[in-house]
Amino acid sequence: MPGPDPPPPLWLRAWDWLRALGRVLWLARFSVVFVAIGTVALLANDQAQEVLREFAARRSSLHDLLQIAILLLATLLWCWNAWSWARMLTSLRMPGAPEPDGTELALRIAVPRVLGAVAAFAVPAAMWIAAGAYAEYAAPFAHQLRWVAAVMFAGAVAFVAYVVFRRRFRLFAVRRPAADAARGRLEWNDLPAFDRATLWITAGITVTLFTLFLVDAATTAPWFGSAPILLAALAAWIPFGSLLVWLSHRWHSAPLFSLFLLAAVVFGLWNDNHAIRTLAGTPVPHTRGDDCDVPDGPAAARPAPRHPVCGYAKRWLESRRDAIKRHVAETGEPYPVYLVAASGGGIRAAYWTAGLLGFRHDLDPTFSAQTFAISGVSGGSLGAMVFAGLVRAKAADPALRACGGHFAGQPVADCGTQILSGDFLAPTVAALLYPDLVARFSPVAVPHVDRARAMERGWEKRWDDVMRGRGDAWLSMSYETLAEPETTATPLLLLNTTTVEGGKRALISPLPVRPREFPDTVDVRAAIGRPLSNSTAAHLSARFMYVSPAGTVRTPDDKVAGHLVDGGYFENSGATTLTDVLVAMLAAARETRLAESIQPVIIVIENDPYAQAPADVDAPALDPARALAWLVESRAPPVTLLNARDARGTQAQAALRRAVLRCGRKGGCFEFYRPANAVDELRTAPADAVHERPQAQRIPLPLGWMLSDLARSVLDQQIVRQTCAQHPALCESPR
Repeated sequence: MPGPDPPPPLWLRAWDWLRALGRVLWLARFSVVFVAIGTVALLANDQAQEVLREFAARRSSLHDLLQIAILLLATLLWCWNAWSWARMLTSLRMPGAPEPDGTELALRIAVPRVLGAVAAFAVPAAMWIAAGAYAEYAAPFAHQLRWVAAVMFAGAVAFVAYVVFRRRFRLFAVRRPAADAARGRLEWNDLPAFDRATLWITAGITVTLFTLFLVDAATTAPWFGSAPILLAALAAWIPFGSLLVWLSHRWHSAPLFSLFLLAAVVFGLWNDNHAIRTLAGTPVPHTRGDDCDVPDGPAAARPAPRHPVCGYAKRWLESRRDAIKRHVAETGEPYPVYLVAASGGGIRAAYWTAGLLGFRHDLDPTFSAQTFAISGVSGGSLGAMVFAGLVRAKAADPALRACGGHFAGQPVADCGTQILSGDFLAPTVAALLYPDLVARFSPVAVPHVDRARAMERGWEKRWDDVMRGRGDAWLSMSYETLAEPETTATPLLLLNTTTVEGGKRALISPLPVRPREFPDTVDVRAAIGRPLSNSTAAHLSARFMYVSPAGTVRTPDDKVAGHLVDGGYFENSGATTLTDVLVAMLAAARETRLAESIQPVIIVIENDPYAQAPADVDAPALDPARALAWLVESRAPPVTLLNARDARGTQAQAALRRAVLRCGRKGGCFEFYRPANAVDELRTAPADAVHERPQAQRIPLPLGWMLSDLARSVLDQQIVRQTCAQHPALCESPR
């Protein structure tokens, strides 16, 4: 009589186990995907970590406690849906599905619990990691963040205990053994009433959030915060996708999710809702006819003037001729003409730019009058726009007061940094994950839900909330108010963007963009043909990487002319445009015979804490420490493309530095700000250009649209230290 069959080999048992695991994971795929997305985002994304660090600044006020409670509820909703819907799909009958064997049955019980546990522990784990950035420099902040994480860890433990032991204690009338429920024999009506009730609760929360964000994400999203919105959105899509899985099995394996994706692709041919927001009216025409006699080749049949920036520079210099002569006579030095390049870097760049320029203006009220132009990219454009609005407000009201921030005696810096202290990520994420995402499946365009508009309205609302009627609603006003620069107290604002179809530099300028001054550059105002708000103009320079969509350019007759994205795609420093402006200024100085009486001062505001200063003498060399060490053949092309973008910026900065090496001012050519490697260090070296950037230090300064309280404090500290180290006389004078 033959004996029992020998057990299969280990590798075959492992293979069967993996196959069973694959079947269970595929059944619960929406729980798997959205748990994975959320976990990776929380643990590995700098901006997500920064959002969690904001909870270190929470106090015991009702608002702060409510924010923490909302985070706890959003986390519970996410882990609950990840567990419960995976469990429901293993419980419901799927026509044609085979009876699970013992291995698969065990996995059907374990996998939903593991998914719920991963989601439950991901948030406190991410918060604990985020606290590590504060441990050395701000221990109280780190302790508070870890206390919040500890509370959430306790909540995660309680959740897992409920999931595992609820049948033992018969919580919520759980009667059916786990093994019976996981066999996949139940119909929908056989599910416990509590499970079906959670579906309706989830649906109610999702519809409520969708409605709030549909009406006005800029106002409602900050009530919740970015992290709860992300978690709630992940939680909302789990039941939706899981229902599609169940219905697909019920309806003869109909590919419902694929049909939804196909609908989005087909409707995407005509439902674009990302048209650039415009205002009523027409752009202010350029009526000035004065030009510069620049020997740049034969005159072509082009609109006059051929050199509008040079022509404006002549008028700008002539209006200051007496001040220039007086400055030279009193100091024996040429009159400084400041030209600013503000590089990109999200809210970090905006905050840093507005703070530096505002603090400088507060110390020296003549600074803005001596600043001819600011070339901005991405967040640098937003910071420059805020600075320009505050200079205008200060000119209209010399008694302008501070806005309650860290710069109590410096109203322009204080209001600028307070305006840019808002959570601008929340409105964008709310619109992106709720109405704007749903609009992908709409057969008609719904412009109102465009997430770009949510971000712009968030900026406008923050200005209004901080300024409280002072300085007008600057970010909501038309950029056309700058179209006649002579009538404003602001520098010339040049905002850089990039065309999608041609990859070319595009420029938003109050003056016409002519090829003799800005070669191979698109004039955005002329291309759009309608007025833009100041917030929209700044955002056109800051539409980066899916967070903000490419802006669709529609002509006045409603034809699509192309698309615009972040100016950093072309060149992230703003120095290329500033080089063209410098050429125009020098030509104007020669024609007004003031070339010997003025000195252009280049201010480069670099926002990457780890960027290298532009080289002036030594050529850059290969760095063995940065050499690629693995998958070189595969990684080399994308790494080169990304690094070449940054290298174009440093090359343009180096060219500017070379252009101003010769200078008649005391103490060297110009100012130079070199960041140190720690918060408490500041190293100032003589150089030939102002080169300002946040110090590379251990407190993270992430790239995104929200900064934590401590990150802002670190930037505030550096704004004061770097400015006063270069201008001790200004900081010592009474204010």
